[in-house]
Amino acid sequence: MAGNDDSGGAGGRERRQTGSHRGHSHTVAVLQAARCVHRLLTRERDVGRLLERTCACMTSPRSGYVSAWIALRHGETMLAASAGIGQEAFAPLRARLERGDYPPCAQQALEHGAVFVSRDPEGCDCPVSREFRGHGAIAAPLGFLQGLGDEARGVIWAALPERVVDGPAEAAVFAELAEDVAFALENLAHDQRLASERRRLEERVRQTEKMEALGQLASGVAHDFNNQLTGIMGHANLLARALTDSPLLQHAEVIIRACRSAADLNRKLLAFGRRGKLRLVTLELHAMIHEVVQLLERSIDKRIAIDCELGAERAEVRGDPAQLQNALLNVVLNARDAMPDGGRIRLRTEVQHLDGEALEGQPSAKPGLFLRVEVCDQGVGMDDETQAHVFEPFFTTKPEGKGTGMGMASVYGTVTRHGGVVELDSEPGRGTNVTLLLPLAGDGVSPTTALPRPPAARVGGSATVLVVDDEETVRDLLAQMLETLGYQVLVCESGKQAVARLKAGVVSIDLVLLDVVMPGIGGAETLRKLRAIDRDLPVLVTSGYSMQGEVQRMLEQGARSFLPKPFSLDELAEQVTAALAGREQPVDRTAC
Repeated sequence: MAGNDDSGGAGGRERRQTGSHRGHSHTVAVLQAARCVHRLLTRERDVGRLLERTCACMTSPRSGYVSAWIALRHGETMLAASAGIGQEAFAPLRARLERGDYPPCAQQALEHGAVFVSRDPEGCDCPVSREFRGHGAIAAPLGFLQGLGDEARGVIWAALPERVVDGPAEAAVFAELAEDVAFALENLAHDQRLASERRRLEERVRQTEKMEALGQLASGVAHDFNNQLTGIMGHANLLARALTDSPLLQHAEVIIRACRSAADLNRKLLAFGRRGKLRLVTLELHAMIHEVVQLLERSIDKRIAIDCELGAERAEVRGDPAQLQNALLNVVLNARDAMPDGGRIRLRTEVQHLDGEALEGQPSAKPGLFLRVEVCDQGVGMDDETQAHVFEPFFTTKPEGKGTGMGMASVYGTVTRHGGVVELDSEPGRGTNVTLLLPLAGDGVSPTTALPRPPAARVGGSATVLVVDDEETVRDLLAQMLETLGYQVLVCESGKQAVARLKAGVVSIDLVLLDVVMPGIGGAETLRKLRAIDRDLPVLVTSGYSMQGEVQRMLEQGARSFLPKPFSLDELAEQVTAALAGREQPVDRTAC
């Protein structure tokens, strides 16, 4: 009996020593796997590869696990990886995971937020666990995933070489491993968000710079084109005046109408380039939106409905009524054209505060309160390539002859010139949202209406007008138009000549018609020198565009008014008569 006892005791001790040795070896292997994973976490920057290589580390020949898988769900996205034995069983498990159906061991770990040990995986409803008879299994939730979103969930699972795991030490090491993987995933997500935000800002800056360059090009073309239009329209006006009783009058009138259409296109170019004349008043944009809707409801397809959800508690902005109305019209008309089979256009407003971070890459806008105007359609939508060009001048997706490609370009120019921002969100087949963000007017500012313009006048007389313009065709035309109106005319091709002529005092000059953009000394410097000689001399400023503040500075220096090119004979007569009479035309001196 004693022998048996000794024998039995020795055998028991041997078995315990063998089990202890295996347990120690397993613990060492698990720690080695953990170290391998730790080194990996500091180097790998791709989430998918991180999961795959983590599983490979855990199941390498010298690690403590025979199989492993990791599943990470973020919204509708599921990332999963596996390694070790039993890979043929992972495919059906992956299908379950993608449906959000976790096996019981993983579900237990998720629900309790702690390591879960399965001592009998054969009975577990998991296709991978069924492969491991005589093995234990362990699962742990991936914590620290808040940066991925409130719905982010993750699980790490491993099969052990023994049915009974090494107690609390095993669970502690596995929990630490899960925390490290989760922390690495959180850091990667943070880095990817920063990189994505950096790319977005860089793209916004590139887009802004590109639009600025295109705007400068468009403005230069528009300025030269306006000079040509001034010549064509002016001569057509003179022809019409001379052909009053002739059948040829209709041809002159056709030329004038064509010039007005071309001038309208040119105004859109100037709006895109943030040039041209602005007449700023405080206006209530909700009222303007209702006007635009009423105008369109009478003309658009009856299958298209327009809904207004004007929820902004304030809607007063400082802006040019004509340009802002054109911007709204262009956006809504684009929405209409995107729905040839009908649909619904929704206009929404709300007040939104934008800080410096939100406006990074938007140099025309300053932090503060903005009126957010959204125009949403249910149309065909746009792909990324189309969206990249939609605000460029002359870009259009419409058939040839159906659009000029200036509608959205002028919207961009108008809004940015008003210190605002234009945003676009679209997907093919899912419609388009265009958002206009316009700075709210200051507190206590009431909407105003435009000042009444004095009636057109065709009064000449003995007054002498000095025309200063470097373009010979424009200079000669202005002389003819003024002479037709009955004025005496002198001409100069430069500011330097004009200053010398006034200083000579040979002829009394009653009014100067002064171009803004000239070589040598420009319009502003010429005005300063003319007024140094005769401070009371009326000066009427004219230009193809306003040079973003140049005209404003000239008005502040004492110029009577601004006459944008091209202009008709009636418009010229009206402005000259008003200037000579000492009446300033209604120009907002904060606008040009």
